[in-house]
Amino acid sequence: MIDDNYSTVKTDFIIALRIIYRGGLNDPFAHLSIRSNDSDEMLFMPRKNPAVVQNEELFFLESDKPVPQSDLHV
Repeated sequence: MIDDNYSTVKTDFIIALRIIYRGGLNDPFAHLSIRSNDSDEMLFMPRKNPAVVQNEELFFLESDKPVPQSDLHV
């Protein structure tokens, strides 16, 4: 996957991070991820305060099997 193809998804993801942060719906180091409907990829944020995550810090991981969130977020 080429990340540039997902600029709208990344922008929406950043907006969602700001909404959950400003709404007090998380602690300062909570996380959010999105699983693709089209493939075995997931979009993740870095392990940091959601209020300051930038678009270029988001990253994709591929997996051909279900991955428990606890394995990815240590």
